[in-house]
Amino acid sequence: MKKVLFVLIFIISFFSFGQLSPNKQKLIKPLLTIDYAESENIGVGGEYSEIYKSFENIKGKLTNQDLLILALNSSNSLRFYSCVELIHRNDKDVINLYVYYSDYPLKMKYLNGCLASNENISDLIYQEYQNIFDIKKTLELELSKLDKKEIDENSVYKEWQITLDGINKKLTSEFLQNFEQIRKLKKEFDERI
Repeated sequence: MKKVLFVLIFIISFFSFGQLSPNKQKLIKPLLTIDYAESENIGVGGEYSEIYKSFENIKGKLTNQDLLILALNSSNSLRFYSCVELIHRNDKDVINLYVYYSDYPLKMKYLNGCLASNENISDLIYQEYQNIFDIKKTLELELSKLDKKEIDENSVYKEWQITLDGINKKLTSEFLQNFEQIRKLKKEFDERI
């Protein structure tokens, strides 16, 4: 089954890669040579990542098929950011990407805040899902400690509520099913090791 999946993904991506339009190829060009990824804010001072910003500026112009192509056949930066965007779009192909990068690990440097690590893309996919739930839990806990007036009047708390509302909208049944499938697969892969 896994060999069939790998062959299918390879064939789709091989024949599709040339199908990125010249405009889209031009959009991704600055990220094609970057072999690592960064979180939104990096360094001790929490500066906004230019690499992250570059992808944020182009992701809306890419279809899910474009992202799948890039997740399989591109620089490490584009592979990672494309996987993350597919997660946020509730695309089922994230499950196939998780399986692929679990069976054929690709380690890459990832700068998360001021911490750098070498991570397998499958681990980063799992972490992205888990982070969403961790942020939700933290925000719910912190907001539950506040009086409603404090949330309405204080901009920081208001931003927390807006973030939590956005996460709750993201947690559709498709999103939850994808994460549950990846969680099961992770358990299976961990047991094999």
